[in-house]
Amino acid sequence: MKKKLLVFIFILAAAFTYAQKVNTEFYSITINGNKISPTENFKQQKELLRQESLKEPMKKSEYFLLQFAEIPTAKQQQKLEEQGITLVGYLPNTTYYAEIDSKFYFESRPAANIRAIIPIESEYKIDQEIATGAIPDYAYESADIIKVVVTYFKGANYNEMLGDLTQKNIRLPKYKSFFNEMYLSVPKNKIKELANLEWVQNIELVGPPMESENLPGTTSHKANVLNSTIPGLGYGLTGKGVKIGIWDGNLQQHKDHTGRLTIREYESTSSHGNHVSGTIGGAGLLDPRAKGMAPMAEMFGWNFNTQSNGLPVYEERVWAAQNDGIELTSNSYGINVTACPNLNRYAVNDRGDDNAMYTFPYLLNVYSNGNNQSVCVGGFNTSSKSSKNAIHVANLDNFDIISSSSSFGPSIDGRLIPQISAVGSNVWSLGYYNSYEFMSGTSMSTPGVTGTLALLYERYKKIYNNQKPLASMLKALVSNTARDIGNPGPDYKHGFGQLNGVRAIEALEKNGSIPER
Repeated sequence: MKKKLLVFIFILAAAFTYAQKVNTEFYSITINGNKISPTENFKQQKELLRQESLKEPMKKSEYFLLQFAEIPTAKQQQKLEEQGITLVGYLPNTTYYAEIDSKFYFESRPAANIRAIIPIESEYKIDQEIATGAIPDYAYESADIIKVVVTYFKGANYNEMLGDLTQKNIRLPKYKSFFNEMYLSVPKNKIKELANLEWVQNIELVGPPMESENLPGTTSHKANVLNSTIPGLGYGLTGKGVKIGIWDGNLQQHKDHTGRLTIREYESTSSHGNHVSGTIGGAGLLDPRAKGMAPMAEMFGWNFNTQSNGLPVYEERVWAAQNDGIELTSNSYGINVTACPNLNRYAVNDRGDDNAMYTFPYLLNVYSNGNNQSVCVGGFNTSSKSSKNAIHVANLDNFDIISSSSSFGPSIDGRLIPQISAVGSNVWSLGYYNSYEFMSGTSMSTPGVTGTLALLYERYKKIYNNQKPLASMLKALVSNTARDIGNPGPDYKHGFGQLNGVRAIEALEKNGSIPER
């Protein structure tokens, strides 16, 4: 009996220890490589802050990490705002960046559910590349000065920020209020001082230079059926009324554009951009074999790298959405992955894209997944793509087999990329000076997806009285109607599978009911 009791006590103790470990891990968060395991300290920390506020009555608010026992409801968040807490950004594991007004410390009955208040240490704000001194050449302005992007807390006062920078002799070349960002040139020895400023949320290096992702359709995507006007077979879709932004090399007017191309930026010569535009919306006038997916879509050409206008791509997107009304974007470029393990992570350009899509919920970005499969043995983790809301596209050959170059996921933080696969090998499309040429790569599979999405976009607007579909809905639609290829279910090579425009249209018309075929 004693033996059984001892075994039971041991099992109980082990279970308790395991539960404690799981509980600790659940509430642990990592910021810029710093792992934080907060204890449940809300009452003690609140009282400590109350005492400090009595000593500094002029200090009205501060920024903290605020952790909850569970995600607060909309009603609880409203109550928190009334009491002096504004949640300004979410982190994993029920944790938020929060601005806390000092009046909250004197609330006798504060909103329930808060687990911990965590001071934001300066090291939490500094990206690991900067903290470890592993700064690539492109981020240096001179021997001691590096180019960084500083994210500041929403609601921070511009004049106060400018005053702090002036006092530290740090110049401000770009200020991006829409994205709560500053582009700064900072001496390396002043990074810690910069991080100590209350309004600074995060400091990271500027994004690396991008490269076009091509290598030294229509029937595969079922766009031919969607284009067809044959009664009982096709849908007569052409992309008419859909506006697409193309970020690539210079676009040059071609007869197959039939007057539907507006060039917004022209900085560097490359027929790569023309090739992409033809796959999306070429009319097939001079050569019917090069007809694109959406031959009546309206297109707008931008560059992705030189940026002589002073705007990063994600800010150009905001301008294009506001002024041109773009609804889809095609992006066949990225960072060239040259080393394994691949350390490219979610950074300023990914976050900017996601913020633009959050601001314009109908705007869907489509990206090539990269051509660096050979960099790592097995090919996994060879994509530099990390944005959360975009569609990332893998490259299939004409036999619907993944190409030997197409990059595999996952992202560095374990998310599924790519999401969809499409033909991008030996694609015949537009070149410069009214010519045509073959190109291959995820650069070529991406515009095939974008053009097909334009047809879905057009159909949705016809069904729903010219309303624009949510980008998240379109992403879910093409993912869940894809033809499963490769390993059963979603995988890091093919995503959800091969794009199937007809199946997506059928699901759209049946209110989300996915056909069997």
